[in-house]
Amino acid sequence: MNPTTAELVPAAMLASAPGALAGPTHSPAHRLGVTTEEASHCVPAISPSSINRPSGTPQPSRRRRPRLVPGSPGALLIDGAAELTYARIVADLKRARKDAGLSRNALSSPLPVRGRAISEWETRVEEPTLQHLIQWSRALDYRLAIVSQSGLLRQEITRPRVGEGRESFEQRRLTRPLRNRRVALGLSQAGLGELVGVSRDSIQRWELCLVPPRSIALVVWAQKLGCSVVVRPVRESGLAWSSRDQTVW
Repeated sequence: MNPTTAELVPAAMLASAPGALAGPTHSPAHRLGVTTEEASHCVPAISPSSINRPSGTPQPSRRRRPRLVPGSPGALLIDGAAELTYARIVADLKRARKDAGLSRNALSSPLPVRGRAISEWETRVEEPTLQHLIQWSRALDYRLAIVSQSGLLRQEITRPRVGEGRESFEQRRLTRPLRNRRVALGLSQAGLGELVGVSRDSIQRWELCLVPPRSIALVVWAQKLGCSVVVRPVRESGLAWSSRDQTVW
């Protein structure tokens, strides 16, 4: 066997070949007529980060949550109108911050995030969770609301339950009008799920407030029912915080 062929044979096959010598001093390198030190120079070093990673593949980086491709299982059907509605919500909150003369760091002080997160939300690099969107709005004395196509406020829950958390109440306040609207239209949860691009179970969990939808998902959900999500100052009629709100929270 010439050296070129031997280099292609795995060490385990060489060790089991007839006439192979056992013992630590008779390694494949010795059988090829080279020293272990010389053989080590022929093997490229492999770092742990390069294992199972094709050449030229960049290291993982933190990115915006990807949007699923329409038509794939569980993909939200996000169209231009939904994107515009969501962009308008973000723009309104950004303008409210500037009108209040607050820096992003100052705004983040009562929130469970840092100023950098506010910057990423305002530039739409990152999408806030629905809980964060509710907190972000409240920090600026704004509230999310569901409105009809004519702009009328659909406010069907005005008071929290005893001991109910702020975000839980706000989620229930936003989802109840959508649930009632679906029933009024005679849509099943499965039928609405097909329009939104999610499963029946997802619609059910959203309506029961078991799992909050994504911020953009709330926009799509409302849109498919002929409603819209807006952000408005709490001083507007129907959105003011009640005395009971302040007591419970």
